[in-house]
Amino acid sequence: MSLQKQIENTMKTFFKILVTTIVLLSFTHCSTEQEDKNLLKTFYTKYMDKTITQSEAETYLSPCLPEKLHLMTQMLSIDPVIGDTYTPPSMDSTLTITPFKKHWYKITYQNTLANPNDTTSIFAKVENNKITEIYPWQVDTDVIDTPYTPEKMSHANALSFVQSFYSNYLNIYFGCPDKLTQNLRAFQEKHCSPILLKRFNQMQTNYDFLISSYYFDKDFLKTLKITQEGDNIHIAYKGAYNFSAKIEVEVIQLPDGTYKLNDIVEVE
Repeated sequence: MSLQKQIENTMKTFFKILVTTIVLLSFTHCSTEQEDKNLLKTFYTKYMDKTITQSEAETYLSPCLPEKLHLMTQMLSIDPVIGDTYTPPSMDSTLTITPFKKHWYKITYQNTLANPNDTTSIFAKVENNKITEIYPWQVDTDVIDTPYTPEKMSHANALSFVQSFYSNYLNIYFGCPDKLTQNLRAFQEKHCSPILLKRFNQMQTNYDFLISSYYFDKDFLKTLKITQEGDNIHIAYKGAYNFSAKIEVEVIQLPDGTYKLNDIVEVE
């Protein structure tokens, strides 16, 4: 066999392998996508019919998601799984699940059978046969998917301290919330004055005055602004469903040059 013929046969074999690989990869992707949709469909069907127990629901959800959904419920005063306070009768028959990005799916249902344009959308992420995220509002999935690295704590001046304080404090919310209260408390004890800690102890509530809410999601980071006007430092951000928060904090400088939060006021 001539060298040219050998090269031609080798190229033919290479292209056959390449085409087969592409087909197999496409099939695997479609199969995984279909499995994800089936998982979401089964979960939502049982959830809507109220036939799913808490222990069974947790077999569909990642270990960190149930507590995160609980915090969202406190923040929004609705059920974040369905984006409403109750399950409409039309949800079961009109539920659709559409992939829109790798691992992400848009779950849509009609609020009433009479009006197909009156819909609610939920955004969910599925990885490794588990639902890892559920949002009842349109989120920036790039922000959610990108790991967040908090700033190093700074005591260069009051503003840099507050900026680094919130960068690290909010990062606690982005982790698994199974020990959220303990971790937030430990950070407060390290960086808040005894006067402010005493106020927190007297309040005895899950409401977090440092964020003017029960929960802070990574999706809100893009709206977070920390500015200084004179001696006043302001924190502002926008949350879900047009929620907005404005907070004013007071800091004190200790003899060793470090800072602590000493007072906090919710402006709005």
